Amino acid sequence: MKPIVFATDYSDAAQRVMHYAAELAKAAGAELFLFHVWSMPVMVAEGAVVPVNMDELEQAEDKKITTLSAAVAAEYGITVSGAASPGFAVDEIMDYVRRSEAGMVVMAMKKLGPVDRLFGSVATSFMRESKVPVLIVPDSTAFKKPQIILLTTDLHTKNDWHELDVLKEIVNYFHCGLHVLNTHNPNQEANAEEAKAGLRLEQRLQQIPHIWHLPESDDIISAVTKLVDEVDADWVAAVPHKLGFWQGLVHRSVSKDIVVKADKPVLILPERQMHLVD
Repeated sequence: MKPIVFATDYSDAAQRVMHYAAELAKAAGAELFLFHVWSMPVMVAEGAVVPVNMDELEQAEDKKITTLSAAVAAEYGITVSGAASPGFAVDEIMDYVRRSEAGMVVMAMKKLGPVDRLFGSVATSFMRESKVPVLIVPDSTAFKKPQIILLTTDLHTKNDWHELDVLKEIVNYFHCGLHVLNTHNPNQEANAEEAKAGLRLEQRLQQIPHIWHLPESDDIISAVTKLVDEVDADWVAAVPHKLGFWQGLVHRSVSKDIVVKADKPVLILPERQMHLVD
């Protein structure tokens, strides 16, 4: 399997999820890349800005991530590399994933307050832009090989369901059971395009045993949470749809709500065709 990137900010939540990422890399036979984005500190003394030695900062950050990588490699018996870069987190992570040719990014999700839920976090911002799958893991989650995956879909696709190629690879690799929740509003009749998309989705999944479910109400988040418990899902999978600025003001992001409120790892699948297995 292609390398896995774990993006860390060295917080307690990230440190806990780092062990989940290491266990996942070991189970998948993948190399693990640890990546940290740091910000330039502003030093002020007696009202004046004090210059910061960039070389010393870079050396310190490189040493910190290298030391951590060596410790993780020794603990889990896997190949681990580390890198650190200054800049804006989302941009730098995307660039590092591209350069490292990674197949998946793992990020931690801690419980968010009301303001954080409104504006999001680095993880929720990154998942909307990522070109590779992103596994967002609640910081209290202990590692377990995925045995049951719940796919949520509103029957909209921009890529003829090729975005599910990665999910099929994961299901086959870990021998998972797959449940599919149709999150289309049960109070609205599906139009011809949505019905056709549903048929194409069924064709895409025909070689994988799966079970369809319908929500019992129009409260999609509650329906997902309830079904996760009923089928004992280990991961929830979703495909986020990019919304324009004005659409984003009017419409809630179901994928973001799932990530923020779920107590299980959420696999965000990009709307593009790609593969995890070389």
